[in-house]
Order: sequence, then structure tokens, then C-alpha cells
Amino acid sequence: MQPRHSKTVFQSRCLLVLPYIMLILTHIPHEANAMATDFLHSLEALGVSPKKVELSMRKLGERPYRSTHSGSAPSSSSEAEANGVAGVPFITHGDDAFPAQFKHQAAILINTSIGYFQICGGTVVSEFHVLTAAHCLPYLTGELNQTYDHFVAVGMLDLSLGLANPGSQIVPVSNYYIHDHYSPDSAGFPNDLAMLYMGIPITLNAYVDSAQLAHPSDGTFANTTCVVSGWGLTEDSYPNILQRGYQYITTKKDCINFWAISRRARITKRHICGYFHPIQICSGDSGGPLTCGTKTVVGLVSWGLANCSGCFPGVFTRISFHYWWIRSAMK
Repeated sequence: MQPRHSKTVFQSRCLLVLPYIMLILTHIPHEANAMATDFLHSLEALGVSPKKVELSMRKLGERPYRSTHSGSAPSSSSEAEANGVAGVPFITHGDDAFPAQFKHQAAILINTSIGYFQICGGTVVSEFHVLTAAHCLPYLTGELNQTYDHFVAVGMLDLSLGLANPGSQIVPVSNYYIHDHYSPDSAGFPNDLAMLYMGIPITLNAYVDSAQLAHPSDGTFANTTCVVSGWGLTEDSYPNILQRGYQYITTKKDCINFWAISRRARITKRHICGYFHPIQICSGDSGGPLTCGTKTVVGLVSWGLANCSGCFPGVFTRISFHYWWIRSAMK
């Protein structure tokens, strides 16, 4: 049985923070860029600004470590274990997913001199294609003045086990295609999606399967309870297990009204919004799926409130709007 969402409870719990949010956001200059060159430092000090969901940086096959703030991959295992890395992510107030519950869930990895690091989530759409957020690829595009080989991990439930997870695979990324009209400097960060092309095919099995993509004819999904999934920080450490959290899909009008206090938070038909206080997307969930039913992916994690309080809807790239772009990118 899915939980019922109470909008009254949501509003009452968050009412006390709204004056502070309004005070801070109304003093952010128009030209402020929420997606600074270094994702891991942008606007963290504000805490309550609308913010691109950040990349995580956790080493595959190791137990989780605490997070600090750094803009680059750790140079050694001891540095990683001692300091962690910034912006590391979580679905706040989520709970553990079940084995094979999200067969289409992927983890985006970079391969460094000391091993694989998970930086984002993704969605398997075929044996050769994985969707993620465009802002997840600064290490491919050279935006952070560093480049790494990228890989996709599938069939992963417990990241600390690596390939010991049943049915799991790590597949190299051979190429990528960022949406032509992705605009990281524009309000609302429109068209935040990218296609990753696999160097070898993903093997579909009992733990790995392709998602069903929301079609333009499927409607808005408003007033539906769906689930977001990803790995990340819970309190002061990373969960090993894939986390999941309910998201109540808002109407476009409601989402616009929530975010109207910020000049950088523009909601359009390219977005889909979800909330279920106190569950919230946060840093490092980027690119992960918002799933309705068992495998219909309706959104990709894009941006939300910087302090991850759950007081504003999280914002996702709407799959149904970009359906034909996705199909074209798969050819």
C-alpha cells in the first residue's frame, strides 16, 4: 500500500522556514550561476537556494566514509578514507531498496588511479544506452579540468560489494551525447539529460533490465505517488544499500507556485516535480530515475532545494517531454 500524502502537514512543517528562504533567495543576484564550474562548491553556503543536485564521489567496493568538501577526486585511498568528498548525496529519509526492485537503476562511475568512484545515478534504457543528467558529465567534457574514463555499473544493490552483487556488471562508456539545448546557466537548468553509449552491451538478467520510458500520451502523472532511487549520504555516512523514497507528483502550477520566490527556479513543461516531506532528493542522486509503477521512468533527478529539507518539491527532467529526443539519441 502506498502512503497518503498530506499537503496540509507538508505546509505546516515547512512554514517556519519559508521567511528565511525568501529573505535569502530574494538577495541572490540575477547573474548568479547555480551550476558553477565546480559543482562541489556551488552555493553550499546558502543552504536553502535552488541548486543543481551535485555529484557524489564514493569509491566502489569500500565501506562508506564521511563527507567533507573537495572539488576533485581523492589522490589516495588514505585521503578518501580520511576526508571523504564533498557534495555526497542522498535521498533524505529514504529506506533500503529490495534486491532487483529497480532493475533499470544504474550508477555512473569514473575510473581513477585508485579505483572506481560513483558520481551519479542513471537509467538503463537498452543494452547499449543509459540515460543520466547532463550535469553529471563534467569529467567527460573536461569542465573541471580533469578527465576520467567513465563506466556504468548495473545490477548493484550494495555498492560496498561491487561485483559481488548478483547479476552486477561494470560496462565501459564509449561515447556520450548531451542534449543540444541543455542550458546550465539558465533558470531551471532546462534539458538536463544526456545519453551514454556502452562500449559493450549490458547483459539483461534477473537483476538488470531496461526501463519503460514515459510516453507523451501517458499524461502528466500529477497526483501520482512514485519512487525516486539512488545512493548517498544519510546523516553523516553513506548507505551501502540503494535507497528509495516516495515522491508525490505535483501539478505544474503547484510546482511553479512553490518555486516562484526564486528568480533562478523556472519550472516549465520540460520538468516534473515531486515531494513527500521529509523525503527529498539531494546531492549525488543526479541522473537517477523517478519511477512510477514497477519500471516506468517519468523523470531524472536534476535540481532541488540546496539544504535538502524536503520543504520544496524536487525537480526532475521530464521524460515524456524528451521522449522523441531519447529515441533519436538511441539510433
